[in-house]
Amino acid sequence: MVSSCELRAEPIILSSQKLNAIPVVKFDKHMYPNVISSGQDDEDWLKAYDKALEAKADADITLEDEVLWFKGRLWAPDSVDLRKMILQQVYDCKVAGHMGLEKTIELV
Repeated sequence: MVSSCELRAEPIILSSQKLNAIPVVKFDKHMYPNVISSGQDDEDWLKAYDKALEAKADADITLEDEVLWFKGRLWAPDSVDLRKMILQQVYDCKVAGHMGLEKTIELV
């Protein structure tokens, strides 16, 4: 169930300064199978994954625990369902408290 704020399906473009300023969110490893499954439908993710398996990935991309990382951040494949799941995990975290929509999006 998506609340009053619908998830956007189009890519969001951020400057590198803005991206680097966003705090890194730690993901539970139980999410990794969902990331890998969603990656099967994302052509860019699959290409990068195959390159990483062959140790031919770009310097910023690493393969760890069978998921891709870009500059130390989880590379979430392009999937609305996965984005929703990630937002729910971050938003529903008991220790996160309620910071509002903007801060939640900023965390992700």
